[in-house]
Amino acid sequence: MASYPKRTPTDMETNTYWRKTLLEYDADGDVVYIGNHIERGAADTDTSHAIKKFTMDVNKNVTKIETALGSWTDRVSLF
Repeated sequence: MASYPKRTPTDMETNTYWRKTLLEYDADGDVVYIGNHIERGAADTDTSHAIKKFTMDVNKNVTKIETALGSWTDRVSLF
């Protein structure tokens, strides 16, 4: 049986209470990016946003979700 090293979850993985959420939609109205931050008044340039990028197929099914930590304003360059 394979043995995997134990690791401690990051703050981004364990935080379940976000105080700020940002969304970006594509031209069809589908969510492309969701950004969350622990501070309600955090600047969009703050590099502590937990950002998810959604990739969809032609039938609008989500096929991949990528996650990164960075600024909302630089979200495109994170992926």
